[in-house]
Amino acid sequence: MEAMLYQTNSDNTARFTLGELGMRNLVVFGVNPSTATDQIFDQTIRRIKGYSRTHGYEGWLMLNLYPQRATNPKGLHMEVDLRLHAENMEQIAQALALAQDFTLCAAWGQVIRERDYLTTCLECISRSISDREWHSIGEPTKEGHPRHPLYVRGATPLQLFNVQEYLSVT
Repeated sequence: MEAMLYQTNSDNTARFTLGELGMRNLVVFGVNPSTATDQIFDQTIRRIKGYSRTHGYEGWLMLNLYPQRATNPKGLHMEVDLRLHAENMEQIAQALALAQDFTLCAAWGQVIRERDYLTTCLECISRSISDREWHSIGEPTKEGHPRHPLYVRGATPLQLFNVQEYLSVT
């Protein structure tokens, strides 16, 4: 049985978590949330849900490096909102505690370059879950970024992704 997890801020300008937790979960990190809700999934969420099922996961969870909703990453804050970042870190910790058995998947593509603070957000997240291995969907891009779920085939296997090495060159 799956449990829906959906957390936004009071004015819905930020989404912290969205997922359906099962016994074994695929936890996907993107850059920022778009329009998806617990009632209406967007294309990215539909792809993640399908990918998780295809690869034998009972549940899935979408988290983001930065929680501000933006249909275009160019619309993200020019400077990090530290309050939003702190809340995101708290919500990530709570969600991962609920997920228990999970595989981490980096899936932000080159969008991480849209704002300098996104790498700092990733560093904070990586430190907070340093005991876990990261994966990517297939090979990283030529520039070394983990691929976004919309740009890979559903049958593409996960592979190990060295987030520390990635951060050292990003």
